[in-house]
Amino acid sequence: MTGMAKNQDLNPIVSTLRARFVETAQGKLDAIDTALKTVDGNADGRQAAEMKEIAHSLKGMAGSFGFMSVTRISEAFEDYLAAAQDAEKLPRDGARRYHDAMRRIIDSGDEPSDTETDAILAELPAPTGTA
Repeated sequence: MTGMAKNQDLNPIVSTLRARFVETAQGKLDAIDTALKTVDGNADGRQAAEMKEIAHSLKGMAGSFGFMSVTRISEAFEDYLAAAQDAEKLPRDGARRYHDAMRRIIDSGDEPSDTETDAILAELPAPTGTA
């Protein structure tokens, strides 16, 4: 099999795996959304830990499927959640902004450029737990 034929055979496989990742990521973002609905500003360690675990999972998977922006946003979200846990305060609005940024990218299926990703990250609250 030539390299070109082999690549053509892999494209449907890659497309299927990417579609499965998108579906999985949407489910993970739904779980973050559910957790955010119960956050009232006081960090419930269980909720923050759950969201941090989900963000970590997304961070690890997203880049493999062409969503480096989601990897970068997830990493920043992990830092944000860690700072919130340390401060024992989880501002729902700030956490929601991270969720929404990832959701827009995953739902669109389009990877933003590095410059666009930098702009998205610049608009998100700093990981201080006070934003």
